[in-house]
Amino acid sequence: MGGLQAWTIYIKVEQAGEHLQLAAARGDTASMNRLLQSYPNLVAKQGGNALLLAASYGHASAVEMLLDHGVDPNVQRKGEAGALIVGASRKRFYVVRVLLQRGAEVNVQDKAGRTPLAWAAMLGDTSVVRLLLDYGAELNVRDHAGRTPLTLAVDRGHLATVQLLLKRGANMNAATASGHTALMLAASRGHGRIVELLVAMGADTRAINKHGQTAADLARLKGHSNITALLR
Repeated sequence: MGGLQAWTIYIKVEQAGEHLQLAAARGDTASMNRLLQSYPNLVAKQGGNALLLAASYGHASAVEMLLDHGVDPNVQRKGEAGALIVGASRKRFYVVRVLLQRGAEVNVQDKAGRTPLAWAAMLGDTSVVRLLLDYGAELNVRDHAGRTPLTLAVDRGHLATVQLLLKRGANMNAATASGHTALMLAASRGHGRIVELLVAMGADTRAINKHGQTAADLARLKGHSNITALLR
């Protein structure tokens, strides 16, 4: 009988864990609170999964409730990103703010080496970029391809984000693993206003990539004659 009772309790906890995850994904804090009060061990078993779901769907109040019940803000699924990266990569400003306020590691990296700042910069989410920088995010951390938050923002053409990163002191001449600087990426992509900004701030126009090409060479190769003229 004892074994049967234990198995019944196990099934109930497993079902409660599924319900907690569903409630977290919906931001249903009332249901979450009932489950967490009824099953004291639920946080240890499913709290991390629930936190990642709440962060993904942008439910800051659900994230806060889970943290109040003892979920680690830095919890990660095996081989996957933690809640702060999930929030930053989905442009969830309020989730990111709650996690930072509660001690999330600001410079955590995912399996590609990207930090929350790298994700926010790549998405052009200037509000989250500013928030992360205010909490001490490192500006020049490279991912596994050698890309910094600045080069990621430049590559996508996010002018406002580029301006903010440069204002905060990002290294404008940092090169990727293939030797491409921010200026080369901007020139190659045809981002004229970013090219103008980088040149005005003193970016190295004579730097070469691993193929021996300068920013002007790349602009010429891609047919961006206006940018080629800027780089003469």
